[in-house]
Amino acid sequence: MSPRQDRGGDAVVAVVGDPDHVAGFGLAGAQVVSARTESEALRAWTGLADAALVILTPATASWLSGQRREPGAPITVVLPE
Repeated sequence: MSPRQDRGGDAVVAVVGDPDHVAGFGLAGAQVVSARTESEALRAWTGLADAALVILTPATASWLSGQRREPGAPITVVLPE
């Protein structure tokens, strides 16, 4: 069982993207990860092993298009532009 499946009901929601667009999600309890570049987004993605849901800015979603479709990847949602 993966860490995402064995959390006792406490799902981790992460938000990755430009800090100007994602900072406010921290007020709702999300794990906010700043990523202004593709390399920062890739580094952030590898650190999200416990996330059940990852919210991405459009640019970040584009940079992570391959990783988002890998088996076992968390569910992702892309913010509107």
